[in-house]
Amino acid sequence: MTTKKQTSALADQRDRDLITSALDDTLIVEAAAGTGKTTELVHRMVRVIETGRAEVTEIVGVTFTEKAAGELKLRLRETLEAARQAAAPASKKRNRLDNALRRLEEAQISTIHGFCADLLGERPVEAQVDPLFTVLTEAQARRMYNTSFQHWLQEQLADPPEGVQRSLRRPVFAGFQPGSGTHEAPIERLRNAGWELSQWRDFHAGWQRPPFDREDRIDALVERLHRFADQSASPTSRYDHLFVDTRSVRRLSEDIHRTERVTQRDYTRLESLLIELGQNQDFKRARKGRGEHYGRGISRTDVWQMRDALQTELGEFEADANADLAALLRDELRTCEERYDNAKTRAGALDFLDLLLKARNLVKNDDGVRRSFQQRYKHLFVDNHLRSAYAARPAGVASF
Repeated sequence: MTTKKQTSALADQRDRDLITSALDDTLIVEAAAGTGKTTELVHRMVRVIETGRAEVTEIVGVTFTEKAAGELKLRLRETLEAARQAAAPASKKRNRLDNALRRLEEAQISTIHGFCADLLGERPVEAQVDPLFTVLTEAQARRMYNTSFQHWLQEQLADPPEGVQRSLRRPVFAGFQPGSGTHEAPIERLRNAGWELSQWRDFHAGWQRPPFDREDRIDALVERLHRFADQSASPTSRYDHLFVDTRSVRRLSEDIHRTERVTQRDYTRLESLLIELGQNQDFKRARKGRGEHYGRGISRTDVWQMRDALQTELGEFEADANADLAALLRDELRTCEERYDNAKTRAGALDFLDLLLKARNLVKNDDGVRRSFQQRYKHLFVDNHLRSAYAARPAGVASF
């Protein structure tokens, strides 16, 4: 019995061939983890060297952790050695690979932050940074930010602006990203919101703040809440599931009536209480109960529909209030961000994001610096494990 060997080209064979052969083109490769992106990147680096397109000191290889950078250099050494052994003795290819192995320790193989720090260290005047700048670890940066936040908060508490007032009264605030709501203490939540915002400090355009008539919305919602509380107050049985699960609504209704008999309406307090009600798990997961009638002359379906309408309106109110509050806080927290930046300047320190932004601005805005780096570095390779992609860019179209 004979077996016929079958061969078929891989579906992405054309792309794989481009990685190997299109050495003068910019490529971005996206694939799942473990599919060999880093292996292909290393082989591409070696191909660039052995074909004479660049010496090992004229390429840049960056990744995102110190461990990954060490592994990248080790794999490059192993692949260079294998290519050297396969090359014909005394050939140009062999000489290029010999030279690459001798000078490998001079190669710019590092983390993206380390590479940016080197660029800034070479051109501190043009980059407008302290020539002796230090790089803050994440923990050091967070401590410096926390100190700046504490000073900022003390100033704000003397005369709190609207956003700070509303945030500190909130039981929960979704922050600046959907689904990021937490139940942290109000000050800690505000601190974290400011830190999160500082990580987007390169985006200077104002945020949209859609029209939001907070007081009218609260008035209408409170009126609906009172109507439901009255309608659900007299069940046939005090053990009715719908009555038990909606107790929080009647308690809040009573609290509002009691408070407003002695003082005028506090909209910031009500915003907080209404959002807290919308988060109440008993109310959100209320059971409908049994029987056609909820109470004397009261249809269970009517009460249930009123409860659904109230829950829907509470959810819509929270979403709109969150969007309004986020826009407010974004503007109010700018001064906290400025305090943090000033503290770093006084300390002659940069955080990780500063390294990226300042290095980018350096090569983007200074033609002389950009040309100098392009002449020195002919190819840039980025191995991005976080996004499962890498890019190899000739210096002529390099972007940082």
